Amino acid sequence: MLPLVLAARPSLVRPLGPSGEGLPPEALLSGTSIPVGEPPGLIDQLTAADWLDTDERWALARQPLADDSFETKDRVAGLMVLLYEQGPARICRLTTAYVLHDEKGVALRLNKTPLRLPPPLDELVLKLVEIANEHARLVNSNELNAPWLFPTQRPGKPLNSKSLAIRLRQIGLPPESGRCAALFDLCTQIPPAIIKRLLGISPTATERWAARAVRAGYAAEVAGRSVPAASIM
Repeated sequence: MLPLVLAARPSLVRPLGPSGEGLPPEALLSGTSIPVGEPPGLIDQLTAADWLDTDERWALARQPLADDSFETKDRVAGLMVLLYEQGPARICRLTTAYVLHDEKGVALRLNKTPLRLPPPLDELVLKLVEIANEHARLVNSNELNAPWLFPTQRPGKPLNSKSLAIRLRQIGLPPESGRCAALFDLCTQIPPAIIKRLLGISPTATERWAARAVRAGYAAEVAGRSVPAASIM
């Protein structure tokens, strides 16, 4: 089954915000700016050769899931792209304040409803939190006063989206194609209202993307690449 689990009202046992005290939802939603919504024209930029079908998407996802030779930040970012349609620009703006840890497991608050993370992504995210907290003095300059999950050697500066996209391509994970494939699967398996609560993508944009993805998939099929209907894992 697709690893999207609702956690509408998590009872936090170990909040992971600054100094471990956590943050209320309204602080998260009004703090660090994370771009939300439809990435304009992303599907239209892909050719038939760029399109990933469901099997190819999951084959790519198995690489960061299983290969511990990749850096933790690359494994997490790759899985966020391939599982949850998160782009490099949004991923880079995440801080430890967006990570919630309770008796049910690990969740990431990308929008109003926390997104429960499956293993081993949950442990990988906790590892990023641990690394970020160890270097908090270097990465603690943002609106929420929390360490960046994807820091750099520059004090207070997170990894930029261009650099992250390059890193992902270098390990064989194309962010543009991965995001389109992820969103296509999400749109065919999950109601638009739930996608909005979890990922911040509006129902209107979700429906539009689903229609555009179907057209792009048909174009790929005409070009000789079969794009099977998404299956529920």
